[in-house]
Amino acid sequence: MKLEHIGLSVAQPITMARWYQQHLGFTIERSAGTDVDGVAFIADQSGQVMLELFMLPGTPPLPYQSMAPLQLHLAVLSDDPERDNLRLQQAGATYIEHCARKMPGDLLILLRDPWDAVIQLVRRGTPIADH
Repeated sequence: MKLEHIGLSVAQPITMARWYQQHLGFTIERSAGTDVDGVAFIADQSGQVMLELFMLPGTPPLPYQSMAPLQLHLAVLSDDPERDNLRLQQAGATYIEHCARKMPGDLLILLRDPWDAVIQLVRRGTPIADH
């Protein structure tokens, strides 16, 4: 079996998908509806990893702000996490911290996107996956 996507209940799926497209280089593969009742499927630059961002009546968004940052996070590879950290903050993200728990040679930075979901910028000393 192969993972098709991971679904996340969010407050503004269409707007959030556009932000991820503009600032993380994701592509919007499918989109329907509005921020009040809609869905967007976004893929990373490899086209192999996909997220479903959705808002459905009766299904509230996850309480991202009240969750511990590492409890649920989207880890994205970055050649320069420090530069991307500053760039994403200028685009509306909020810096949380540099992760202290990591493998030697890793650089991990946590931010919250404008909807409070956590993005972890990752530069690995030794890759854990073949990309």
